[in-house]
Amino acid sequence: MTNKKAPIEENKAAELPASPLITLYTFTMSPYAQKVHCYLQFKGLPFRCFYINPLRLKKDLPVGTQVPALTVGDQSKTDSSAIGLWLDELFPSHARLLPEDPVHKETVLKIDQWVTHRLIPGNFRHYPGVGFTPRRVLNGWRLGQILHKTSHGGIPLTLQAMWPLILSQLRISAHRDRPFRSTVTANYGRS
Repeated sequence: MTNKKAPIEENKAAELPASPLITLYTFTMSPYAQKVHCYLQFKGLPFRCFYINPLRLKKDLPVGTQVPALTVGDQSKTDSSAIGLWLDELFPSHARLLPEDPVHKETVLKIDQWVTHRLIPGNFRHYPGVGFTPRRVLNGWRLGQILHKTSHGGIPLTLQAMWPLILSQLRISAHRDRPFRSTVTANYGRS
């Protein structure tokens, strides 16, 4: 069974006269897209979400093959951090995501890079963990159902059933990237 209804959700916060149409292309479970969702809400910009189908990335996305993608009018951009910078440039009269002071701005960007390259990928290391316990398989199946219900056109039952295995591959891929090493814990106890 496929989901025939286009998965579009509108956020009409602070409707602005003559504001360009803003569309966030996302997966329900993408932490990077959630960052952009938060950016848009923080800035008080009206936008809509288009929940893409992972099997039709090139067809559903306005540019590239990764989420999030954001379209403002006829311009598009990918990468959550780059999108945040872009939103500050496009909408300077709205709440700023980054401080004006260059030193503070650099600090915030370093924190964002740590979150993007260490914290978020680190979460994939812990799912589904070692072995396929019934609980982990059930949670993976539930995530597959959520993806089916929110993706444009839905996803096949076989992909829903394979979702726990797909998540385990994401975990393995994130683990291969680089071992997580915090400078705080690496230097703990040293004088």
